[in-house]
Amino acid sequence: MNAVYRIINKHNGKYYIGSSSNFLKRKRSHFNMLRRGAHHNKPLQADYNKHGEGCFLIEVLKIYDEKTTRKELFEKEQDYIFASDNRLLYNLYDNAFGMSYKKEKNPMFGKTHSPKVKAMLSEINSGENNFWYGNDGHMNKMRSKITKRFDGRRHTEKTKLKMSKSHKGREKTSETRLKLSLNNGNNSSIVIEGTFYRSMSEASRQLNISRTTITSRVNNPKFKNYSRCSEGVETN
Repeated sequence: MNAVYRIINKHNGKYYIGSSSNFLKRKRSHFNMLRRGAHHNKPLQADYNKHGEGCFLIEVLKIYDEKTTRKELFEKEQDYIFASDNRLLYNLYDNAFGMSYKKEKNPMFGKTHSPKVKAMLSEINSGENNFWYGNDGHMNKMRSKITKRFDGRRHTEKTKLKMSKSHKGREKTSETRLKLSLNNGNNSSIVIEGTFYRSMSEASRQLNISRTTITSRVNNPKFKNYSRCSEGVETN
């Protein structure tokens, strides 16, 4: 059954909104995870642990035709999320597709890592210290999964309008503009292993390496054979 649903905490009125092409299976999955203490939504799990299962109920907000696609269900779920009081939502993300935590629901909201922690994170995640370093097979597999997941999806007009409003009035710093300019695959020429490429896009196509990987290596001093060219001058 295609449906948009919500899990309600009867004690405080908070709720979690979701959608599924198999509501009954998804319902069982939610409560099985909650019982095991393994639910992906930590605030919901915390309240479940505190108040017990008897304090929660799950209800169908709307049933949709069996021909409704998963993309369409996400869009319907999105409409319910937008229409909800943010103070009552357990949902951690701004949109039904996930992606990023919203403001105070992000554990790092209003915080920043100390220089020492930043240096440590950089060291343990750079170059050969990174578990996935050089694992092209895994990266190609993950890229393929991500491409399939988002293939053909489009933001609704309501989502586009909200995104537009959230970005209006924002001013980019000169440093940010420089970084965007340098990392623009259409404008930034590079040299890899002694071969000149007019853009990162061209290098990506010919070497079958993602632009993200190329950008990362160009900006990493460990990769001596990856250099950016700016107006005829190689930089790294």
